[in-house]
Amino acid sequence: MYAVQFSETKVISPADGTTYYFGVDASITPTTTAADHAIAGPPLASLFKAARFKAIASGYGSAEAVSVNVYNITQASAELVGATDGLDAEATFLDVALTDDIAVGDQWCIQVVFPAWATDPTGVQFEGVVYITDDAEVAAIAAQDSGISDNLAAILTNDSDISSNLAAVTAAQSDADINAGTILTNDSDISALVAEQLTQDSSISANLAGFTAASAAGVTNDSDISANLAAILANDSDISALVAEQLTQDSSVSANLAAILANDSDISANLASIGGLGDTSAISAAVVANDSDISANSAAVVAAQSDANVNAAAILTNDSDISANLASITALDLDSAEIVILNALLAENPPGILSAAEVAAIRAKITTKLSGNEGTARSA
Repeated sequence: MYAVQFSETKVISPADGTTYYFGVDASITPTTTAADHAIAGPPLASLFKAARFKAIASGYGSAEAVSVNVYNITQASAELVGATDGLDAEATFLDVALTDDIAVGDQWCIQVVFPAWATDPTGVQFEGVVYITDDAEVAAIAAQDSGISDNLAAILTNDSDISSNLAAVTAAQSDADINAGTILTNDSDISALVAEQLTQDSSISANLAGFTAASAAGVTNDSDISANLAAILANDSDISALVAEQLTQDSSVSANLAAILANDSDISANLASIGGLGDTSAISAAVVANDSDISANSAAVVAAQSDANVNAAAILTNDSDISANLASITALDLDSAEIVILNALLAENPPGILSAAEVAAIRAKITTKLSGNEGTARSA
C-alpha cells in the first residue's frame, strides 16, 4: 500500500452547482476539466483503499452539502469519500473503506461537486491523502482478514466453549456442594440408623432373654400342672378309700348301736327277771355278762367314733388339698389341650368327692378360660 499526498490547492471561489477537479500538482489551480489534473495509475492492478480531505475557506458560506470523490478518469467512475459536508465552517471528508479498483494505465484525480449556495464561500482550498493497494496485497490482506476473521470466529467459539465450560464447572461445583450436603445428611442418617440398630439389638437381646425366661416358666408351669393333676388323681383315690372306710365305720357304728340297744333290752328283761326270781346268783352272773358285753360294745363304739373322727379329718384335709389344687389350676396358664384334659377328668368325678355345684363352677372357669375372658392365654 502506498499514499498519494495532495498539498493545499490554489485558492478558488467556486460558482454555484459547478464540478471542479484537482491533482497532486499544487501549482495548478483546480479547474472544471479532469484531464488537466490526471495522475498516472499504479504499475500493478490496484484498489483505492482509503482517503481523507480537508476544506477551508477565507470566507465561509451557507451549509449546503459538498461532495469529494476519487475519480477514475479512464473508467469515468467516481467513488464518494465519506459523507458530504458544508462549507459554513472547516469541512472534513474521511473514508477508510474505499472499494473502486484502478487498472494498470488508468488515470485518476480528485473531483469536488459544489452545490448552489444561498451564500457562496470564498477563498476555498483543499488538501489530503489517498491510499492505494495492489491486488496481490489486497488478496494477502483479504487472506489475512479471512484468517483474522477465522481467528476471531475461533476466539468467539473458544469464548463460547470457555463460557460453557465455566457454566459446567459452576454446575459441577453446585452439584458437588449438593452432593457434599447429601453426604453429610447421609452420614447423619447412617449414624442415626447405627444407633437405632444398636437399640434394636439391645431390645432383641432383652426379648430373647425374656423369651428364654418365659419358655423356662412355661416348662415349669407344665411341670406344675402335671404335678397338680397327679395330686388330684391321688386325692381322688384317697377320698374314694376314705369314703369306703367311712361307710364301713358307719356300718360298724350302726351294728354297735343295734347291739347296745339289744343289750339294753336284755338288761331291762334281766332287771324284770330279778324282781321275780329268788335266786340272784344266776341273775348276777347274767348282769356281769351283760356289763361285759356293754363295755365291749362301748369300746367298739368309742373306737368306731375315733375312726369316724379320723376319717372326717382326712376328708377335710383332702377337701383343703382339692381347693388348693383347684386354686393352683385356676392360677396356672393352661393351653386349650390341657384344659380339655382337665375337663375330662372332672367329668369322671367319683361320687361324693365334689358336689355338682363345685363341678359346675370348675367347668364354668374352664369355659371362661377357653374364651379368653380370664387369665393370660399362653400360646400352644
